[in-house]
Amino acid sequence: MTLLIDKGRGSRLVSTRPVKRIMELSVTFNILVLTIGLLFNGTLLVIFIRERTMRTVANAYIVNLALTDLVLSVGFLPLFTVNILTDKWLFGNIACKMVNFLGIGIMAVSVYTFCALSAERYYTICNILRLRLNSTCYFSKKHTTLIIIISIWVFSCLLSIPYGINARVIEDSCVRVKYSED
Repeated sequence: MTLLIDKGRGSRLVSTRPVKRIMELSVTFNILVLTIGLLFNGTLLVIFIRERTMRTVANAYIVNLALTDLVLSVGFLPLFTVNILTDKWLFGNIACKMVNFLGIGIMAVSVYTFCALSAERYYTICNILRLRLNSTCYFSKKHTTLIIIISIWVFSCLLSIPYGINARVIEDSCVRVKYSED
């Protein structure tokens, strides 16, 4: 297939084969990521639930990352893949808002979880002697970790609300509308 492009100085024919090939690779990659993500993140969650010895503070953050990956795999990738295949948004305004909300929210949860995990590891390494003498370290307590993880989710959801509100379907595309004060 070829396109006729006119830039004012004359027309020229351009092949769309490279674009189609990129779309095919993108869809294949998305399906692969979806499958692997569901398999490995699901397995990680099952192991964490079944094995009590795996329920450490650091693993709680890793499980939170696995949970965010699962939400991304189930709630975002299938819609995004269909959008690539059809070259239009088929899911309506509410799904458009949810995908934008989820995309930003999940990204924020991942980043803040990595930050919390890094801080916890740093604190543990720097205070290893104190932790051996006194095992009731505040930052490394499991209930504190749960509060931090819940706070990460709440803050990330609040952060992503404007992205969901400003998303809408325009001309068969799911876009975020930016408003200016002009």
